[in-house]
Amino acid sequence: MQGLRAVAVLLVVAYHAGLPVPGGFTGVDVFFAISGFVITGTLLRELTGTRTIGLRGFYARRIRRLLPALALMLTVVAFVGMLASPLSAQRTGAFTGVAASLFAANGYLLQLPTGYFDVAATLNPLLHTWTLAVEEQFYLAFPLVLLLGWRIARRRGEAAQRLAGLALVGAGSIASFALAVRLAGTPFGFYGAPTRAWEFGLGACLALAAPWAARVPPRAAAAVGLAGLAMIAFTGLAVRETSGDPRDVLLAVGGACAVMLASRGPAARVLEARPAVWLGNVSYSWYLWHWPLIVFAGALWPHSSGVLVSAAAVSLAPAWLSYRFVESPIRLGERFRGRSVLRLAAGCVAVPVVASAALLGVNHALQRSSPVRSWEAARALHEDTLRGCNGPAPVNATRAASCSWPAEHPRGSVVLVGDSQAGQLTEPVLRAARFARYDAYVLTLNACPLLAVSLTGAEGDSAACARFAGAALETVTRLRPTVVVMAFRSDHYVHGSVANARTWRLGTEAVLLRFNAAGAHVALVQPIPRLGVAPQGCSALSMLLVSCTGRIARADADRERGLAIAAERAAAGVAANASVLDLDDDLCGATQCAGVRDRTWTYRDIDHLSVAGALLLTGRFERLLESAPS
Repeated sequence: MQGLRAVAVLLVVAYHAGLPVPGGFTGVDVFFAISGFVITGTLLRELTGTRTIGLRGFYARRIRRLLPALALMLTVVAFVGMLASPLSAQRTGAFTGVAASLFAANGYLLQLPTGYFDVAATLNPLLHTWTLAVEEQFYLAFPLVLLLGWRIARRRGEAAQRLAGLALVGAGSIASFALAVRLAGTPFGFYGAPTRAWEFGLGACLALAAPWAARVPPRAAAAVGLAGLAMIAFTGLAVRETSGDPRDVLLAVGGACAVMLASRGPAARVLEARPAVWLGNVSYSWYLWHWPLIVFAGALWPHSSGVLVSAAAVSLAPAWLSYRFVESPIRLGERFRGRSVLRLAAGCVAVPVVASAALLGVNHALQRSSPVRSWEAARALHEDTLRGCNGPAPVNATRAASCSWPAEHPRGSVVLVGDSQAGQLTEPVLRAARFARYDAYVLTLNACPLLAVSLTGAEGDSAACARFAGAALETVTRLRPTVVVMAFRSDHYVHGSVANARTWRLGTEAVLLRFNAAGAHVALVQPIPRLGVAPQGCSALSMLLVSCTGRIARADADRERGLAIAAERAAAGVAANASVLDLDDDLCGATQCAGVRDRTWTYRDIDHLSVAGALLLTGRFERLLESAPS
């Protein structure tokens, strides 16, 4: 059994470390099946010997087995997280720590607006504790279900009692699976114990059916074991991030049951090897420690290649120490028996709760620090959003006043149009318009290209975007501006596709020619470099030192945007009165681009400028408008 635990934890750790195991998260489902099998086997031995289940003893063993190692990890993570945790995740991490201490982390996480696979959720160093909560919630109810089945058939012998238990657990598992299918894609479907119970249930059913399973011929059992390992491996390598549909993980759970069925054969020999058994022994502690260290390493050294894998490997050290000096002595020793278990449980809850409260206090203090206030200021929304100009029907009768900035005695007009890449330029374009005495208009809609084109594998072709494109083209044609400033996250729409790049070029040509026909000079702004790391993922220490620059080499930025920029330059070359505006020299150094300049945050996220960063471009737009024909 320890070897199968080793397989499960390796899948999870490899997935979290970013290795090419896209379905590694299903290792958790393998763990659930193992737990159902092992716990049921333990309870059945007690039922066979005593005809009952000592619930007090059962829960005491669960406390000694799980709480001390968990409490140690939660406490250390709370204190280390004061500097190493992503600042944006400290509050969530603290509340998760409190919930995890009470085995309710899944309940807390399911009410958050982010899902397990969302980037914001993966900044939480205690995200992984939801599985422990699900497991303990299962343990609360399962012994009673098994005891009920045993007593229903108590006068008919052990075989009948096993069948009664099998019927109850099987029916519950089917109901749980059906509920999971029904709620697939919802937070409760992913985090809820009732929607995960079928995974424990399958392992439990296998334990209940053990006398009959033992009759499987050795060769058949060996084949089943190998097939089970193959099923687990296939799931780990082939399944992608799931919406929570249980059918995505059914193969992994079934594979785990197949391996547990085969007590002999090649699969069993592999899993009984000493390294596999050792890793299985420390699997619980490694599961506890690997994720916090991966999150901390990614937050402290966001630009270091291989740092997540290194953190995952290093986490074996505290895992072994925890196993050797905390988990094993308390679980196997004689010190914590009887009422002392209650004191142990109280301490294992109280200490991490206090540590989590201290983390909340530190986070509150950090929020008042100058660097963090500066970062919060950098996240301020741009004027196009604040004025309500960012929408599918720009500059209509209700928005004309708020989305236009008239000049006194204007000598021309400028229209800023595009997606959020245009919206981030609102402040410098408005300042330049005021300096050059231009009327100014802003027409933006996030994640929407102005072009009436269909792009394979990219967003932006929804009905709302189509309405925006039509309204924007009509508005610009009607206004007949002197200058049109266009900006799009074109590399996102092109999506690395040569076919998409050609479509983007043709669509851009059509828009440029239409605006030229309306008498406008068009400045097509290249998409700004996209940083490698978002500041939200940086550690609190990095934020305090303003050292989380989110930098990217200019060569890498050029390569990422190459197809899109080439398409736009080609389109501008066809139009008679159009130019391409490259802002890289204004935002970047000689060899790299960064999100901080002179301790000022120039980016508000991974691919958008802050207001302060955008204002650095004011001079470029002043020169653009000054040189335009009146």
